[in-house]
Amino acid sequence: MALPQGAAASQLSEVITRRRRAPANIDGAAVTAGAAAERGAVLRLLNEAPAPELPCTRRYRRHYLLAAGLAAESAQRELRQHPQEEPGHADRIAARGQRT
Repeated sequence: MALPQGAAASQLSEVITRRRRAPANIDGAAVTAGAAAERGAVLRLLNEAPAPELPCTRRYRRHYLLAAGLAAESAQRELRQHPQEEPGHADRIAARGQRT
């Protein structure tokens, strides 16, 4: 197989360089160098952010159970999906807080 040349070689070199640097940048991923926010404030916000996801889950579940009428099946499908997604939102926020 022939080696890439020209622009393709340059792009390949850039990809290789980024992959080599990635492990070194993982620890600082949640806080960028240019972030002006105070670390404590960021952590407080990230710790508080998952809390609203739990009531949202219950509210969507209640709406799903109460859905009735002509469009009930369509509404129930949509409302059944949302409470299944909400815990994932909370998990992603919590993971972000752990990386900070």
